[in-house]
Formats: sequence, C-alpha cells, structure tokens
Amino acid sequence: MCLVLIAVIALHMATSYKYQDEEFLVDVKDNKKYHVDFFVLAMEWPQGTCEFTNATHHHTCVIPDAVPGWVLHGLWPNTKSGGGRKHLGYCNNSMHFDYNKIKDMETDLNKYWPNLYADGKRMWFYKHEYEKHGTCAALVKGFETEHIYFKRAMEQLHEHDPLAVLKKANIVPSASGYESTRILEAADHGYGVHVCPQCSYAKGVRAVTGMEVCLTNTMQLMDCPHDCWRKFHCSGQVFYHPLHFKN
Repeated sequence: MCLVLIAVIALHMATSYKYQDEEFLVDVKDNKKYHVDFFVLAMEWPQGTCEFTNATHHHTCVIPDAVPGWVLHGLWPNTKSGGGRKHLGYCNNSMHFDYNKIKDMETDLNKYWPNLYADGKRMWFYKHEYEKHGTCAALVKGFETEHIYFKRAMEQLHEHDPLAVLKKANIVPSASGYESTRILEAADHGYGVHVCPQCSYAKGVRAVTGMEVCLTNTMQLMDCPHDCWRKFHCSGQVFYHPLHFKN
C-alpha cells in the first residue's frame, strides 16, 4: 500500500513539474478511434495572403506591425487512414480553448501566429486552431496541453522558417517576380524533403502565400505524402513581395 501511494505521489509531482499548472488532459490510450500519422506545419507569407484575400474580398486582411516575417497558419495532425491525406479534427469535445492558458505567450502570438483578418475575432482564430487541431495533436506524446501545443507549434515555425530556406537560394522578398520552378526547387532542396509551397492567383497576379512542411510525430522533417494538389497554384511567374508592399 505504501509503495503504491509513493508511486502515485511521484507521478503527480512529475506531471505537475512537466506541465506546470496545467492538467494532463488526454490519455492517448483512451482514444483508439483516432491515430495521428504525421503533422503538417502550415506557414503563411502575410503579404501574399493579404494581397490575395483583399483582391478577392473574402476578408479584410491586415498585417500587424509586430509581424516580422513568415507566420503560422497552424500545426495540423494528419492520418493516412483510408489512403491519401486527411486532417484530423475535433478529436476531443471535452477540451475547450482557454486563452488564459496561453496569455503568457501573447507577444509571440501577435508576432508569429496572428489573426490576419481584421474583420474576424482574434480569439476565435486561436479557439478554432486549438479545438480543431490541437485536440488531435494531444493524442501524440508531448502535445498533451493547450500551452504546449501553441508553444511547440511556434518553435517549429522558427526551426523551419521559409524566409531562411528560400534566402539560401537567393530568393528574397522583392518587387520583381520569380519563376515558380525556381521556388519549388529551392524549397525541396532547402528542406531536403518534399514540401509544398503555396501560391494564390487573383487579378492576373500569382503570389507566394504559404508553405506546408510535413513532420513526423517527433517533429522530424519528412516527405509530404501528397502531391500538393492543384490548389497550390505555383506555376509561371510568381511574386514574393516584401511585407507592406504597395503596388
């Protein structure tokens, strides 16, 4: 009895230390219905995103002054179940977003994971990303809490920042365009795996808007197991304009 009690106390202390004041929210063994095979790290070039969004009038897109470069769209758990690639979503309806749990990261969130849509509520964006994707990430060891999910996602942005990768191939934000093949080759070569640059087309202009990088459950680079589909639209001449660029 004493040994059991000591073990329980030790486990509680280890958990409290590892996750500070947050509870261990998910026991992966209790979620056999879901299985995460890999993650998609979805990053956005804010200038391209806003050029496309404002041209199509889907939203009012504004780049916050605090943003220094590429930003996160999200870190999305995926499954290969059934073939192809599928995002997992809303894996645990008992897990609800609580901004107070990530408030200590507010400065970094504003810089690296902002809501670019001025006509949308900032908290809704974080709530959406966590309750749809973060609850599924929690099925993977090392992503058990809301705080850890947001923190580790931003760490992956810093580690795999497309700005640095493209710069190695002398592709930097510019008023002049680039041949899309050059960007595609620079991305695959720079990351050393198959990745998915994303471009969007509006009003006769094709612009770099994002980069999807695939990661194992231990956050190691891997080939994206999909062909990037046609939605990524990177063909012909592509513009990679500087932040706050005015045509």
